[in-house]
Amino acid sequence: DAYPNQQVTLIYTIYTNVNVQYQGFEEEPDLKGFWVEEITDKKLLNREEVFINGTRYAKAEIRKVALFPTKPGTYEIRPGSIRCSVRKMQRQNDMVDSFFDDSFFGSALLARREPRLLETKPVTITVRPFPEENKPAGFTGTCGEFRLHAALDATSVPQHEPVTLTVSIEGKGNIDTIERPLFSHTPEFRVYERDTTTDMRKDEAVIQGTKTFT
Repeated sequence: DAYPNQQVTLIYTIYTNVNVQYQGFEEEPDLKGFWVEEITDKKLLNREEVFINGTRYAKAEIRKVALFPTKPGTYEIRPGSIRCSVRKMQRQNDMVDSFFDDSFFGSALLARREPRLLETKPVTITVRPFPEENKPAGFTGTCGEFRLHAALDATSVPQHEPVTLTVSIEGKGNIDTIERPLFSHTPEFRVYERDTTTDMRKDEAVIQGTKTFT
């Protein structure tokens, strides 16, 4: 379940008990209906040993994608398929060695390998509309956790000299969807809107940033 513009993180994970090399996507996922931001960082991907029903596996996260649904509805994500290769002759501890060094990501090895294609089941996401009760009149659909700051470059100036008001909105979420705030126009001031700047960044698996209006 999610609301429009709320981040949903799609994570691909491989479990194996043989020596394997991950070689990328044979078929990319179908992500229609979402604003997509790739957040994969090889240095931050999890690799660990796990036990499932008494069997030891190496577990590796291979890809992370931030999805922001654009409107209410039910969406089926077809995850695509992944290419990998498996070493024919397995050695003791081969599984663990391959996952905790760069060989997992496809560095050249002399051992004979067999290609494999990995697939998984589709994933369904239900995107609910925002509640109508108590919805602010100026609400434009942005979803996240944000803070608002405003500052003037001067509080006392001669008549006809400009004063610059800088308004910045920062926080977690799709900062790109935030629209320009509605400034109060009064007869005492003539307003000139300047450029808008957006700074988006990835903090591990969370999209966040700052949008500034002047």
